[in-house]
Amino acid sequence: YLFVTYGGLSAREGYNMRVFRSTVPDGDYVDELGNTPFYDTYEMNFNDSRGVRLFGAYKWRTFTTGHVAQGHNSAFVDDDGNAYLVYHTRTTKGTEEHFVRVHRLLVNEDGWLCASPYQTQPDVSDAKVTESEIYGTYETLLHRMIIDYANYDVVTVEGMSLNQDHTVTGCFEGTWSYDENTGYLNIVMDGVTYKCVVLHERIEDSFVETVVFTGLGAENQLTIWGSRSVDL
Repeated sequence: YLFVTYGGLSAREGYNMRVFRSTVPDGDYVDELGNTPFYDTYEMNFNDSRGVRLFGAYKWRTFTTGHVAQGHNSAFVDDDGNAYLVYHTRTTKGTEEHFVRVHRLLVNEDGWLCASPYQTQPDVSDAKVTESEIYGTYETLLHRMIIDYANYDVVTVEGMSLNQDHTVTGCFEGTWSYDENTGYLNIVMDGVTYKCVVLHERIEDSFVETVVFTGLGAENQLTIWGSRSVDL
């Protein structure tokens, strides 16, 4: 996997992380849609669809400010066997203050890296998620490609339900399927199949654990995150 950071370093310059992959260390590297990392001309590429963007500017309901300008990352596999993404982020509060965050990296059914929705916290269940745990309403972030970084634009939460009859309703509509053995969740919406991984995480700024998913659109290369709604 090849990590590249696009955009400029400041909060309003669209810093964001992209991933390409290859079967051998010296390439060739491509994204999910077959694009290479190379440009023939100079471009302001922070909103370009080239490269799998792990996530863009976003704000969970529990956040007091949005998170922007994430990048300058490292990735490693720890002694616990889990992969982690370490990076720094700025916020929408109007300063260049930044801080370091750590998220888990999961691999979806198609072999693409997906960052967990929340910052990694200790003592979270590693038990497999059962299908009955999937049912419910989710706070969902679909990381759209075009973001007005200059004006602190962020993606915000939309409501989506994964119903027991395997339909998707709410702000998004479609169908879903889940494999308990692998933890792979497929969500089909508007002709796009989002290949997701399900796990337990603790909601940030709380001590409440919930079911979350992280995934990537096979046809549009957009990241999607979901967090099962619970009372805080």
